[in-house]
Amino acid sequence: MNKLGSIFLDDFIKEEKPILFQLTGRGLLLVFGGTLTLGVTTLLFFFDYPDWLVFVVAASLFSPTMIIGLSIDKRFSFSERFYFFLLTKRRIYQIEHRDRKEYRSSDFIQAKNVRETDQI
Repeated sequence: MNKLGSIFLDDFIKEEKPILFQLTGRGLLLVFGGTLTLGVTTLLFFFDYPDWLVFVVAASLFSPTMIIGLSIDKRFSFSERFYFFLLTKRRIYQIEHRDRKEYRSSDFIQAKNVRETDQI
């Protein structure tokens, strides 16, 4: 049976189920990663580490959390785009088959003796 969709798009049936407090796995990862980043950043400031080091650690912890937690990796799935770019596409057009009836613009005009209120 043919399924609706494409190999380059996720199935329409796939849906992330809530795990805890109506949050999906990605939502929980986002909350956990944000809390972890905030905690580590606070500890680094508390122990007087240089600001640039605190920024680098916070960015390295929070960037993957944001990418995975907000589903940015699904929106910008570079591997699928790269695969689609390299895929050999074969397009078939039906312009060569002339066995269909050719219509004129006057074919769709209703005849004068036909009324819309007539019984069928």
